[in-house]
Amino acid sequence: MNLSIQNISKKYGRKLPVVLSDFSLEIVPGGVLAVVGPVGAGKSTLLEILTTDIKPTSGVCLLDGVNIHKKRDKYSCGHVLDNVTQRLSKFPPDWTIARFLDDLVGASDHLNMNDANEMLRIVGLDDARGVPLAGYSGGMYKRFGMLLALWSAPDVLILDELFTGLDPEIRGNLTTCLKNYAKTHIVVFATDIIADIESMAANVAVLDKGKLVFSGTAETFTKDTGGDMQAAYAGLMDFEVTKV
Repeated sequence: MNLSIQNISKKYGRKLPVVLSDFSLEIVPGGVLAVVGPVGAGKSTLLEILTTDIKPTSGVCLLDGVNIHKKRDKYSCGHVLDNVTQRLSKFPPDWTIARFLDDLVGASDHLNMNDANEMLRIVGLDDARGVPLAGYSGGMYKRFGMLLALWSAPDVLILDELFTGLDPEIRGNLTTCLKNYAKTHIVVFATDIIADIESMAANVAVLDKGKLVFSGTAETFTKDTGGDMQAAYAGLMDFEVTKV
């Protein structure tokens, strides 16, 4: 499996600056790809292109040679983006996660209720089975979105700031889950916070002002800093990163 991003650019209007400029990257299974960069670097735009929510102004994205924007119905992609609350709040507010799981398990030919219970534990919603969606916080919506994204075992999993507001235990569970999933699937995890990906990223792509300024293994990224990812990021971006 190979997700090939070839010279994509994105511009929203003639008089507006380019948000993403001539971005190219090859992504394969084997480990989590962390996409990092400051606010406004173009990370969210890149993810929206990879989920086919928007099209690039130029360039192409191919999954095993197939244009994902022309063959959206053939593109197996799960995602949790910043708009997850808006997306999931369209469901009836009195529905509970137990209701969803009953429907999902009933429709699945490869997962059972034991699998569902394990997913609930991983995302930290096992104590919220009876809570109606109307009572969900932003963090709960994000974890629920993660459960739904994983349920169909997509070829490509796109995640944006997934760990924001999550406690250490849930972060640890999700880190382990994503590392395992990335062994056989493509996982892209974007964040502004380097600490989120220190124990998870096998590969790193750094964006700044819409351009790719580094791509490679985490080992290569940190070879001059003794494995310290935050120090490597600070050196590349030429500013001080506060450790979390």
